[in-house]
Amino acid sequence: TGEINLGASALGTYTVTFTTNGSCPATASVSITITNGFDATFSYTTPVCQGGVNEFPSFTPGASAGVFSASPVGLVFVNIATGEIDVAASTPGTYTVTNFIAASGGCASATHSTTFTIDMPATVNAGADMSICSGDNAPLSGAIGGSATSGTWSGGLGTFSPNNSTPTATYTPDLSETTVTLILTSDDPSGPCSAISDTVVITINPIPLAPTASNDTICEGTSTTLLATAPGGTYEWYSASSGGTLLITGASYTTPVLTATTTYYVQTTVNGCTSSTRTPVTVTVTPLDDPSFSYSSGTYCVSGGNAIPTITGGSTGWFSATPSGLVFADSLTGEIDVALTTLGTYTVTFTTDGVCPDSATFTITITNAPDATFSYNDPFCTSGSNPLPIFPPGSSAGTFSSSPAGLVFVNTSTGQINLSASTPGFFAITNDIAAGGGCAAATYTDTIEIVPAPFADAGLDTSVCANNAQVDLSGSVTNAGGMVWTTSGDGIFTPDTISANVTYDAGANDVANGTVTIYLTTTQNGFCSAAVDSIILTITPAPVVDAGLDILICNGTLTASLNGSVIGGASTGAWTTLGTGTFAPDNLTLNASYTFSQSDSIAGSVILVLESTNNGGCLAVYDTLEIILSSPATVFAGNDTTICANNGFIQLNGQVFGGTGAGVWSSSGNGIFTPSANDLNASYQIDSLDIVNGSVVLILDAVNSCVPASDTIIITIDPAPIADAGNNITICEGETASLNGSVTFAGGGEWITSGTGIFVPDNVTLNAQYVPSAGDIANGTVTLVLASTNNGLCDAVTDTIILTISPLPITDFTPQGGQFNINQVIDFMNQSQNATTYFWDFGINGDTSVLENPSYSYGANGLFTVTLIATNAAGCVDTITYDFEIIGDDVKPVVVPTAFTPNGDGINDVFSILGGPFKSYQLTVYNEWGQEIFMSDDQADGWNGSFKGSSQPSGSYVYVFTGVTIADETITLQGEIAIIR
Repeated sequence: TGEINLGASALGTYTVTFTTNGSCPATASVSITITNGFDATFSYTTPVCQGGVNEFPSFTPGASAGVFSASPVGLVFVNIATGEIDVAASTPGTYTVTNFIAASGGCASATHSTTFTIDMPATVNAGADMSICSGDNAPLSGAIGGSATSGTWSGGLGTFSPNNSTPTATYTPDLSETTVTLILTSDDPSGPCSAISDTVVITINPIPLAPTASNDTICEGTSTTLLATAPGGTYEWYSASSGGTLLITGASYTTPVLTATTTYYVQTTVNGCTSSTRTPVTVTVTPLDDPSFSYSSGTYCVSGGNAIPTITGGSTGWFSATPSGLVFADSLTGEIDVALTTLGTYTVTFTTDGVCPDSATFTITITNAPDATFSYNDPFCTSGSNPLPIFPPGSSAGTFSSSPAGLVFVNTSTGQINLSASTPGFFAITNDIAAGGGCAAATYTDTIEIVPAPFADAGLDTSVCANNAQVDLSGSVTNAGGMVWTTSGDGIFTPDTISANVTYDAGANDVANGTVTIYLTTTQNGFCSAAVDSIILTITPAPVVDAGLDILICNGTLTASLNGSVIGGASTGAWTTLGTGTFAPDNLTLNASYTFSQSDSIAGSVILVLESTNNGGCLAVYDTLEIILSSPATVFAGNDTTICANNGFIQLNGQVFGGTGAGVWSSSGNGIFTPSANDLNASYQIDSLDIVNGSVVLILDAVNSCVPASDTIIITIDPAPIADAGNNITICEGETASLNGSVTFAGGGEWITSGTGIFVPDNVTLNAQYVPSAGDIANGTVTLVLASTNNGLCDAVTDTIILTISPLPITDFTPQGGQFNINQVIDFMNQSQNATTYFWDFGINGDTSVLENPSYSYGANGLFTVTLIATNAAGCVDTITYDFEIIGDDVKPVVVPTAFTPNGDGINDVFSILGGPFKSYQLTVYNEWGQEIFMSDDQADGWNGSFKGSSQPSGSYVYVFTGVTIADETITLQGEIAIIR
């Protein structure tokens, strides 16, 4: 049964092995320690430097590991069951580390503590690599931190300023340097941490030459594109040789249209360095030719002589004309052959033929004789647009005149009439064209009529009162047959809109706006446009009367003070009573006092009326109030009480005796009364300000009491518990989680898990250890809840954290050991699962790799152990090792395939042991029932996947191999070979 007789057994540690006795026997072992009692004594090598290798505890003889913990927070265990410390992940400082072994097997618990110190390493940052220009200095941005207190710059041929011990020194390169690597090295801190260094690379770029660009010459009023062709880089065009405005960035620049010679400047920047000078590029602007010319007249008679122009600009060129029909006697001089030219009007153009040509035009009319015929489209109204005469084909304007006096021309050369300045009536208008160009004078007369414009008068602006908003209007029109009234508002005209005398009743929008514009427009205007006049009707506010609120006075008090008001369209008023009392000093005083008569007192109340007076155009307005005799009220708000901040409402039970029996609640804080503050039995919900103040005063006031009456209660607010479960935690499979909860404003706390793990030492210890169960590990996460306990008046509060349990990586690789030759490249294939980073140790010369699938070759004979450590994203690790035997070049390493494909294609059809050669060789294959199905003593005779001539099915088969190489090395192998079909 495996039961151990502890009393008869000697103290010590034993390996207990259980061997099964079935048809396929197997064994398993466990380690058992028998001791007088648990011993938790241990120690660490301390101090250590953060970032170094992990530290394991050393145990005294007979001592063992339990569950490790540390305080304060900051020390990270790789595994609290082994005490291995993750030095790189831990915060520098001194910790008290405790090994606790729980009571078990009849032995009492044991505990031991020791201190462990992690020193902060030195940190160095030389700054980012930089580029500077030749002749510039490099501003360094080094930084020293951690346990280092100083640093020193080295490297380069230049100098450091102020010195090489200033991390932010300025480096002046040597003239010969084009690139330099500077090293910043920290001092060597005391203790286990050593000095470190960092480098910065400075690239020194040469200053580029000024760009190459050509000058240009253009004509006035044009532009050109300038081009920089060397030395490359980023070109920038400026308006000045230094400073100035940046015009454009790029190799080319298109100038604006230029009228004067202008110089531009271009520079270039290569690798961040700008040319020391700018290249001037001058655009020379050549003025345009002057094409000015004229003829002696704009009209030439066909019977006259040729028209010859005067070229006033002094340029040469040629003449042309549009439309066709004009004939030049000489197109270079501009002389027109009038006799051969078709009658009409032409535009003559002179175009110069200089370096920068230009052109000018002149209008010429060729006619048989002047024609002064014209007409007007009259009659005209004095309010109309100024008319121009209408000319038939071939006629033109000369000089216009009129009779009798009264007609005014805008311009006698065009015949345009100024109607508004002219007197209505009939006028004879004459167009006189003087003789010229060989043609006789011409004249023509036409008669027109100008009629007077209509006129409207709507009257003067006026005002009315909002509560009597009606106005009588009286309009008039002249030079028109009728009229119509319109409004900008929504009022109504009575009896209609076309009578001269109407009444306007302002609409609601008119009253709201305070003004409205009323228009009178002429109708039946003949040839003239309608005339419009308007008035503005201002609507003043109506009187507003407020007699005040109803008044309660106590029994036995016969006088009440009034406080009426009259505003808007009136400011005075008069009081009247529906009783028989009197006003003092009189009833015209708005804040008079009223004294009850005996009949008023018997009635218990009286109604007073306040009416506006001196209303002007407004109607009188009135308001009433009631004076009521009442008994005084008494108020009870309730007793003072205490509540919790997270259970923040209190049920009120106020009482008001006498008066109206009504009351209203108010608060010194910002809480809310539900359903309302007017409910004596409301509930009060506290708010954040009440909680901050720690208390709130609630006041209950009597409503409409003849004398003020109130009462208060004080609500004391205890702070709500606060539970802090800490931050989310990630651990590796097999580890326990160190909790660090806190609870304030409550008596304690209790941990609850969504899984099935246990808390050590218990679930009411805030900094307990949580040991995940197998179910927790299978789920991968578990929610841990910290709930407050012993909460007093308060509701319990909770906080949660998510504990993530990362599965361990499964580390493996191929080949899984074997024989290989010296200098033979071994390609390692990583077959690890659930891993993100890898560390390989090849077992010789400290050679390592962090590649996923490295290759390695050995240069010497021997037996070497290859170790692969796989780490996942959570920092969990797994390790596996295989032994590799390296032999001379004449013996090939033994290699065993894992599968073969006996399908007759000549590729991988046979299974045999590779390597050697062998002096002796025996390979046997068994099926899953342990039946031998193949045996060979010749390496050249491999298994083809058949037994007794029948192909065996796909699957795994067991092989056993024994052989001796020609180097007299005995090889014994056992494993599985797969058939794939």
